[in-house]
Amino acid sequence: IIAGGGGGGGGADSTWHGAGGGGAGGMLSAAAFSVTAQDYTITIGAGGSGGTGANNPGNIGTSGANTTALGFTAIGGGSGGAGLNTAANGKLARDGGSGGGDGGGGTANQGASGTSGQGNDGGDQANMGGEGGDPYGAGGGGKGAVGGNVIINAPGIGGAGATNAYRTGSNVTYAGGGGGGNATDGTNYGTASGSGAGGAGGGGDGGGHGANSVASARSVGQNATANTGGGGGGGSGGTPQYNGGSGGSGKIASIFLISNASYILLYASRKLCICGAACAICNCVCASDNRCAIEK
Repeated sequence: IIAGGGGGGGGADSTWHGAGGGGAGGMLSAAAFSVTAQDYTITIGAGGSGGTGANNPGNIGTSGANTTALGFTAIGGGSGGAGLNTAANGKLARDGGSGGGDGGGGTANQGASGTSGQGNDGGDQANMGGEGGDPYGAGGGGKGAVGGNVIINAPGIGGAGATNAYRTGSNVTYAGGGGGGNATDGTNYGTASGSGAGGAGGGGDGGGHGANSVASARSVGQNATANTGGGGGGGSGGTPQYNGGSGGSGKIASIFLISNASYILLYASRKLCICGAACAICNCVCASDNRCAIEK
């Protein structure tokens, strides 16, 4: 299993426009493939940084970096769109493994595109009319689902990730999209009335405002969970305007069957780790079925 770094959530603007959630890093898995006796360069993609809040428009963050190993490349997630983003100001969501969600305000733009076979598109804004259009951010795409579109009185949720059991023997969820940011008088963080929830698989929740538009401790977009490839949450708009959350770093876990009774792991530093005493040397963990599972 290999996942790219997640995209950062967008930064909000000061005229009450929440930002879009970052897209998850692309996720690939293979049940069987061949390797030869040689050194392999393994690169774990870093998560993108969240965009900073700014005065009309906000700033987009950075996209996640690619993860590469054993001939596979998982594309980093796209950054979420900024608050009050338009094609003219260049603050739209970015494409990636999964695409970033559209930011609120500006025009009713579409979310960015994901990479076929690795992820899904980010969510779209639904322009409600009036100055600056819609105040809410859309969700970033995840491996298992597209990012949530903005609907009336609700930011978009992050797209769900996907599960895989290769690392531990039990299902773990990776590559969830970041939730969209709020900018009105929602009373809860991480719900439809407050901000878009991050997608399962490490996606960060969008920032929300409290009752009567009072800023709360969770007005900033939340960071994605490290080592999941999740996208960061979009920032909440208003005064002050809030930053987006950072994307989660990527992930790789590779287990090689040497015989029916012996498993071997290619560790990121190019060490070989056989289950048993060598696990402690390589800093990896024996799974319940006696496989060695990487923690990287």
